[in-house]
Amino acid sequence: MPTINVGDAELHYRIDDFTDPWKPAETVLLHHGAGRHSGFWYSWIPLLSRQYRVLRFDARGHGLSSKPEPGHQWDLETLSDDVVKLLDALDVERVHYVGESAGGLIGLLVALDHANRLHSLTLCGGLFRASRETQQHMGAGGQDWLPSLAQMGQREWVMQTMHTRVDVEKMSPEFLAWFADESAVVPQHVMENMVRCVAATDLHDRLPDIGIPTLILAPEYSTVAPLHLQRIMRRRIPDARLVVLKGHRHAIVNTAPERCVRALLRFLQGL
Repeated sequence: MPTINVGDAELHYRIDDFTDPWKPAETVLLHHGAGRHSGFWYSWIPLLSRQYRVLRFDARGHGLSSKPEPGHQWDLETLSDDVVKLLDALDVERVHYVGESAGGLIGLLVALDHANRLHSLTLCGGLFRASRETQQHMGAGGQDWLPSLAQMGQREWVMQTMHTRVDVEKMSPEFLAWFADESAVVPQHVMENMVRCVAATDLHDRLPDIGIPTLILAPEYSTVAPLHLQRIMRRRIPDARLVVLKGHRHAIVNTAPERCVRALLRFLQGL
């Protein structure tokens, strides 16, 4: 994967483009969630890249991008600015932004602070705040999210909370091990700081200021982004539509890629 420099970080990115070369193609940007990386979008690429130029990257601290030191001061605004710097470096004026989980939260910030860079916004299990309920459900061993993560470490915490992400009885043991192993690529201090940033952010009052078409792909049983909060988001964002993926938990990017992409393509083609 090639790299761009955004000042204090190196970001690895990849472009997949199998559109007809004689036709103009818009760009879809895929932003992974906290504790994951651009490789988690693997099943989306063949479904999207025939019709759109697909740009994905590893957020700072994740995947192959540079890892800040443990004392680094984290904030989601920096991660939002990284998106804009990536687009500037690649000379991409506007994109259709697709964000998963915390990547959706970052997408909301991009839509609020850099709306001129987005054609549209799609949230896959995205959240505008981490409620008290979320922090309890994402914990393990009788502790909340952050204490259990700090005690167990990234991989073990992912395994202990896997049932909150996917229907484990429907997925193979190989998938579950892959999901945990790839999540463990993210350093412990990075994930802990991402959790702190997410828990400290609440965009509820700013949602009515989002002025671009928005698609909310909501897992029916997500504990990270509960359905009742997804419905609040739909009501508060002026041009938002909600699609509920019934029978699914949080990790719909990986457990329901075809359904997600079909809904995304209908949305984009209807703009």
